[in-house]
Amino acid sequence: MLLRQLFNHPTFGYTYVLADPDTEEAALIDPVQGKMKDYVQMFNELGLVLTAAIDTQTHDDHASALPQLRALWHCETIAGQEHPSDDISRRVSDGDKIEIGNMALHVLHTPGHTDDSYSYLIERPGRSAVFTGDTLLVRTVGLSNQPTSNPRLHYDSLHNILAELEEDTIVYPGRDFKGWPLSTIREEKAFNPYMLAESMDEFLKLKTKQQPADITPVLVEEEDAGLPSNVPGQPPGTAAPAGDFYLPDENERGLRAVDATSDDDTKPISSWR
Repeated sequence: MLLRQLFNHPTFGYTYVLADPDTEEAALIDPVQGKMKDYVQMFNELGLVLTAAIDTQTHDDHASALPQLRALWHCETIAGQEHPSDDISRRVSDGDKIEIGNMALHVLHTPGHTDDSYSYLIERPGRSAVFTGDTLLVRTVGLSNQPTSNPRLHYDSLHNILAELEEDTIVYPGRDFKGWPLSTIREEKAFNPYMLAESMDEFLKLKTKQQPADITPVLVEEEDAGLPSNVPGQPPGTAAPAGDFYLPDENERGLRAVDATSDDDTKPISSWR
């Protein structure tokens, strides 16, 4: 399996390339307008063919590139059945599968941030991963500021769907304002306050207090004043433990190049909340 995480500055969002090197078939998860030339370059260099473009949600500040990708590659454009766009060629529901070469993404309906919020789970021996959009971010969750937001459904998606996944499952979020590009279900259950909420009432109180500033980027770094001289629970002078990072296979060598060009003239997104 080949996996690439593409950071969309200044959107602070992630687009994911997921591919089967054996068949050279690939998917883009949450592609954005204004990045078409980047996508074409990467697919040409790695010798991949786009077969599916997938959205995790509809969002007022997410300019989806699904129509442009479908026009260029004639790929499937995939989103949840609640997705309002007419540019969707396949609408999925909870429990469906999306095949990418010899791999399969399992569709999980995880509403709350929006009614069409979906997460996509790929299960590999010892290497499961879930792409969560804004339903679950690293140490926080998406805001309840969309027309179809429903905090009660958000609680259920977190606690009764995502929390039930294997704890070593890697979490790949839809956006990141801190430079923390991934996590695990275990970490989020241990440290994410919205996953730690023990009841619906506690969760709703947290959501009531949640502000856009809670998940916006820190533009000016603050001095790390008053920090302990060594990590609590670790002997002085020892190095921090290695991170539990998911490292994709490097199987792209020898893949043939794809002859593709793009005349994309879409404008980049000017802001991202």
